[in-house]
Amino acid sequence: MVNKIQSWTKKPICPDTEGGQIRCSILSDVITVKSHEIVEFVNKSNLSDKTQIGITGGDVSQLFRKGDLVKIDFDGVLIHIIRISSKKLIGRVICGGIIGNNKGLSCDRIIDIPSFSNKDEQIIEVSKKLGLNNIFLSFCSRGEDVLYLRKKFDYEINVISKIESKLGLQNLKKICSESDTILIDRGDLSREVPLEKIPFAQKYILDEANAVNTPVYVATNLMDNMIINSKPTRAEVN
Repeated sequence: MVNKIQSWTKKPICPDTEGGQIRCSILSDVITVKSHEIVEFVNKSNLSDKTQIGITGGDVSQLFRKGDLVKIDFDGVLIHIIRISSKKLIGRVICGGIIGNNKGLSCDRIIDIPSFSNKDEQIIEVSKKLGLNNIFLSFCSRGEDVLYLRKKFDYEINVISKIESKLGLQNLKKICSESDTILIDRGDLSREVPLEKIPFAQKYILDEANAVNTPVYVATNLMDNMIINSKPTRAEVN
């Protein structure tokens, strides 16, 4: 695909890592859950029942704790973890809804997971073979993530670090210093930062990046209505 695009244009092509994140696996069908129902989270490799929810991004028994409130896909579904075994988590549904494929999971505390997935390592190898030098670093958690990515290449690369987690906000100064560019992903960031604090988080990121002359992209989720309708509402125009 990259070779085909490069035969048409000299515009830079930017691979995008998936980064350290917890998601539902690809489900056999969407799952509808109702308040007070009991559900099971298992590692993707242990899925044995259509009603179970497979997890990618780490060992299910290590990711969450008893008492955690797990949010699925921007507060669409809220589940209280009530029991943990070596192979699965048992949860009670607080807010029901529909759980779809590959939806993000989060809770109020920071969960420190590896910054690079196996898929990311493959993306890096393919990018090196193709000589690509612009790389988006998703869910960048610390300045060391940027340095790790640079060391993987034997030539100079342009790293665009995406700030979309609490950990990224905590380590923002070092990330801004080590990155060529910053990208604010308000969509994924709002899974971990309350919606009413997103404008303040955005301003903080802009201020920190400007302080070290690192350019910033302000991207994604400008208005949810833009996904559905071709025109803004009158109120949005104003």
